[in-house]
Amino acid sequence: MRTNCFKRCVDILKLVASLQVTFASFLMLAAPAWSQTPGTFSLTGSMSTPRFGQTATLLANGQVLVAGGVQQSGHVAALQSAEIYDRALGQFAPTGSLNQGRENATAVRLASGQVLVIGGDSFGISLNSAEIFDPASGTFTPTGNMNTPRQNAAAWLLN
Repeated sequence: MRTNCFKRCVDILKLVASLQVTFASFLMLAAPAWSQTPGTFSLTGSMSTPRFGQTATLLANGQVLVAGGVQQSGHVAALQSAEIYDRALGQFAPTGSLNQGRENATAVRLASGQVLVIGGDSFGISLNSAEIFDPASGTFTPTGNMNTPRQNAAAWLLN
């Protein structure tokens, strides 16, 4: 069980690393995925929307939720769109949209399997809002706001 969990965590870290795009880079539409050949990447399916500054969260079923981000650098509106990456099929598919567009947000999978998405920014303004993604329905629902806006924060689920 722990070995499978560890392997899935390593897989998501590899996918997240491959999805990260710097401001100096071109926007990614075709996402590289970690190959079975050690030390190499290979192309996988294309995202519906090219983006950077997004969140990527491993879901309980092994799929990956990719949410928010932006399509260009600068103080621009953050994306509300979200996609699900199916590792088995190597494909991205759109899912429900965030209620608030957000770049540089923080997302963490909760014990329930839902994903809490907090903060981030849009138009260069830090956000204090939060929402929960339900993988069963593919929808985001607003939840309580944080007391302090934040972006690029870190979050871990504690036991």
